Amino acid sequence: LIQYMIYEKRGNVSWIIFNRPERLNALDRESWDSLSKLLKKANEDDTRVIVLTGNGRAFSSGDDIYAMYELKDVDEAKDFFLTLYSAIESLTELEKPLICAVNGLAYGGGCEILLFCDVTIAVQSAKFSIPEAKLGLIPPMAITIGPLALGRRINRLVLTGEAITAEEAKILGLVDYVVPDDKLVEEVNRIIEMIN
Repeated sequence: LIQYMIYEKRGNVSWIIFNRPERLNALDRESWDSLSKLLKKANEDDTRVIVLTGNGRAFSSGDDIYAMYELKDVDEAKDFFLTLYSAIESLTELEKPLICAVNGLAYGGGCEILLFCDVTIAVQSAKFSIPEAKLGLIPPMAITIGPLALGRRINRLVLTGEAITAEEAKILGLVDYVVPDDKLVEEVNRIIEMIN
Protein backbone atom coordinates (compact mmCIF):
# COMPACT_ATOMS: atom_id res chain seq x y z
CA LEU A 1 0.00 0.00 0.00
CA ILE A 2 1.43 3.36 -1.05
CA GLN A 3 1.32 5.99 1.67
CA TYR A 4 0.11 9.30 0.27
CA MET A 5 1.42 11.00 3.40
CA ILE A 6 4.47 10.06 5.48
CA TYR A 7 4.86 10.87 9.17
CA GLU A 8 8.30 10.92 10.76
CA LYS A 9 9.47 11.94 14.20
CA ARG A 10 12.97 13.39 13.95
CA GLY A 11 14.05 14.31 17.45
CA ASN A 12 11.56 16.85 18.75
CA VAL A 13 10.15 17.60 15.29
CA SER A 14 7.16 16.02 13.53
CA TRP A 15 7.66 15.81 9.74
CA ILE A 16 4.60 15.37 7.54
CA ILE A 17 5.50 14.67 3.92
CA PHE A 18 3.17 14.70 0.91
CA ASN A 19 4.01 11.48 -0.94
CA ARG A 20 2.37 11.31 -4.37
CA PRO A 21 5.35 12.56 -6.39
CA GLU A 22 4.06 11.00 -9.62
CA ARG A 23 0.93 13.22 -9.28
CA LEU A 24 2.89 16.27 -8.03
CA ASN A 25 1.46 15.54 -4.58
CA ALA A 26 -2.08 16.35 -5.72
CA LEU A 27 -4.61 16.08 -2.91
CA ASP A 28 -7.46 13.61 -3.28
CA ARG A 29 -9.92 12.71 -0.52
CA GLU A 30 -7.53 10.17 1.02
CA SER A 31 -4.70 12.73 1.06
CA TRP A 32 -6.81 15.38 2.80
CA ASP A 33 -7.99 12.75 5.31
CA SER A 34 -4.40 11.65 5.99
CA LEU A 35 -3.28 15.26 6.38
CA SER A 36 -6.03 15.88 8.93
CA LYS A 37 -5.14 12.77 10.96
CA LEU A 38 -1.38 13.36 10.83
CA LEU A 39 -1.72 17.00 11.91
CA LYS A 40 -3.75 15.80 14.91
CA LYS A 41 -1.11 13.15 15.66
CA ALA A 42 1.68 15.73 15.42
CA ASN A 43 -0.25 18.05 17.71
CA GLU A 44 -0.49 15.29 20.35
CA ASP A 45 3.01 13.82 19.96
CA ASP A 46 5.86 14.82 22.27
CA THR A 47 7.39 17.11 19.65
CA ARG A 48 7.75 20.87 19.62
CA VAL A 49 7.57 21.82 15.95
CA ILE A 50 5.75 20.48 12.87
CA VAL A 51 7.27 20.58 9.38
CA LEU A 52 5.12 20.06 6.28
CA THR A 53 6.87 19.35 2.95
CA GLY A 54 6.60 17.28 -0.22
CA ASN A 55 8.43 14.44 -1.95
CA GLY A 56 9.64 14.97 -5.51
CA ARG A 57 9.45 18.23 -7.44
CA ALA A 58 6.27 19.59 -5.83
CA PHE A 59 5.16 20.69 -2.39
CA SER A 60 1.60 20.08 -3.61
CA SER A 61 -0.17 20.86 -6.86
CA GLY A 62 -3.47 21.22 -4.94
CA ASP A 63 -6.69 19.29 -5.34
CA ASP A 64 -6.51 16.27 -7.62
CA ILE A 65 -8.82 17.46 -10.40
CA TYR A 66 -9.06 13.95 -11.90
CA ALA A 67 -10.21 12.56 -8.54
CA MET A 68 -12.79 15.36 -8.33
CA TYR A 69 -14.14 14.47 -11.78
CA GLU A 70 -14.69 10.94 -10.49
CA LEU A 71 -17.04 12.08 -7.72
CA LYS A 72 -20.29 10.36 -8.68
CA ASP A 73 -22.93 12.40 -6.89
CA VAL A 74 -23.69 15.17 -4.43
CA ASP A 75 -23.04 12.91 -1.43
CA GLU A 76 -19.53 12.04 -2.65
CA ALA A 77 -18.82 15.72 -3.35
CA LYS A 78 -20.02 16.68 0.15
CA ASP A 79 -17.84 13.94 1.65
CA PHE A 80 -14.79 15.25 -0.26
CA PHE A 81 -15.29 18.83 0.93
CA LEU A 82 -16.09 17.81 4.51
CA THR A 83 -12.81 15.86 4.52
CA LEU A 84 -10.98 18.91 3.16
CA TYR A 85 -12.69 21.04 5.82
CA SER A 86 -11.53 18.62 8.52
CA ALA A 87 -7.92 19.08 7.36
CA ILE A 88 -8.29 22.86 7.45
CA GLU A 89 -9.78 22.61 10.93
CA SER A 90 -6.73 20.57 11.99
CA LEU A 91 -4.46 23.31 10.61
CA THR A 92 -6.29 26.02 12.55
CA GLU A 93 -6.26 24.01 15.79
CA LEU A 94 -2.49 23.34 15.86
CA GLU A 95 -0.88 24.25 19.16
CA LYS A 96 2.67 24.00 17.82
CA PRO A 97 4.55 26.10 15.26
CA LEU A 98 4.04 24.89 11.69
CA ILE A 99 6.89 25.28 9.22
CA CYS A 100 6.10 24.74 5.54
CA ALA A 101 9.16 23.68 3.56
CA VAL A 102 8.23 24.34 -0.07
CA ASN A 103 10.42 22.07 -2.18
CA GLY A 104 8.83 22.86 -5.57
CA LEU A 105 5.40 23.68 -7.02
CA ALA A 106 2.77 24.99 -4.61
CA TYR A 107 -0.41 25.37 -6.64
CA GLY A 108 -4.09 25.68 -5.71
CA GLY A 109 -4.79 24.06 -2.34
CA GLY A 110 -1.07 23.40 -1.97
CA CYS A 111 -0.46 27.14 -2.13
CA GLU A 112 -3.44 27.94 0.08
CA ILE A 113 -2.14 25.66 2.87
CA LEU A 114 0.76 28.11 3.23
CA LEU A 115 -1.70 30.71 4.52
CA PHE A 116 -1.94 28.65 7.73
CA CYS A 117 1.83 28.26 8.25
CA ASP A 118 3.79 30.14 10.89
CA VAL A 119 7.01 30.08 8.85
CA THR A 120 7.31 29.28 5.14
CA ILE A 121 10.66 28.43 3.59
CA ALA A 122 10.88 27.96 -0.19
CA VAL A 123 13.57 26.84 -2.59
CA GLN A 124 14.52 29.34 -5.29
CA SER A 125 13.00 27.21 -8.06
CA ALA A 126 9.58 26.97 -6.35
CA LYS A 127 6.54 28.33 -8.16
CA PHE A 128 3.27 29.48 -6.60
CA SER A 129 -0.18 29.83 -8.12
CA ILE A 130 -3.87 29.84 -7.22
CA PRO A 131 -5.30 28.85 -10.63
CA GLU A 132 -8.84 27.85 -9.60
CA ALA A 133 -10.45 30.79 -11.42
CA LYS A 134 -9.03 29.50 -14.73
CA LEU A 135 -10.92 26.24 -14.08
CA GLY A 136 -14.16 27.97 -13.11
CA LEU A 137 -13.61 27.04 -9.45
CA ILE A 138 -13.48 29.03 -6.22
CA PRO A 139 -10.33 28.86 -4.04
CA PRO A 140 -12.06 28.64 -0.63
CA MET A 141 -9.03 29.14 1.62
CA ALA A 142 -7.58 31.98 -0.47
CA ILE A 143 -10.79 34.03 -0.38
CA THR A 144 -11.47 33.48 3.33
CA ILE A 145 -8.10 33.21 5.10
CA GLY A 146 -6.09 34.94 2.35
CA PRO A 147 -7.20 38.52 3.09
CA LEU A 148 -6.51 37.99 6.81
CA ALA A 149 -3.03 36.60 6.10
CA LEU A 150 -1.92 38.80 3.19
CA GLY A 151 -4.44 41.62 2.90
CA ARG A 152 -5.66 42.55 -0.57
CA ARG A 153 -2.38 41.32 -2.11
CA ILE A 154 -3.97 37.85 -2.27
CA ASN A 155 -6.44 39.21 -4.88
CA ARG A 156 -3.76 39.28 -7.56
CA LEU A 157 -3.18 35.53 -7.26
CA VAL A 158 -6.87 34.68 -6.96
CA LEU A 159 -7.99 36.78 -9.94
CA THR A 160 -5.14 36.16 -12.39
CA GLY A 161 -4.16 32.59 -11.54
CA GLU A 162 -0.64 33.51 -12.64
CA ALA A 163 2.40 31.57 -11.43
CA ILE A 164 4.92 33.57 -9.42
CA THR A 165 8.47 32.86 -8.28
CA ALA A 166 9.63 32.27 -4.71
CA GLU A 167 11.10 35.79 -4.59
CA GLU A 168 7.77 37.30 -5.71
CA ALA A 169 5.95 35.16 -3.13
CA LYS A 170 8.30 36.53 -0.48
CA ILE A 171 7.49 40.11 -1.51
CA LEU A 172 3.77 39.30 -1.23
CA GLY A 173 4.32 37.86 2.25
CA LEU A 174 3.40 34.28 1.29
CA VAL A 175 7.01 33.12 1.89
CA ASP A 176 9.40 34.12 4.69
CA TYR A 177 12.73 32.68 3.50
CA VAL A 178 14.03 31.75 0.03
CA VAL A 179 17.03 29.41 -0.12
CA PRO A 180 19.07 27.58 -2.79
CA ASP A 181 17.42 24.32 -3.85
CA ASP A 182 19.96 22.17 -2.00
CA LYS A 183 19.71 24.10 1.29
CA LEU A 184 16.05 23.55 2.23
CA VAL A 185 16.53 21.03 5.07
CA GLU A 186 19.51 22.99 6.38
CA GLU A 187 17.36 26.15 6.56
CA VAL A 188 14.46 24.27 8.17
CA ASN A 189 16.86 23.04 10.87
CA ARG A 190 18.21 26.57 11.38
CA ILE A 191 14.69 27.93 11.92
CA ILE A 192 13.81 25.05 14.25
CA GLU A 193 16.85 25.87 16.39
CA MET A 194 15.73 29.50 16.60
CA ILE A 195 12.21 28.41 17.65
CA ASN A 196 13.41 25.87 20.23
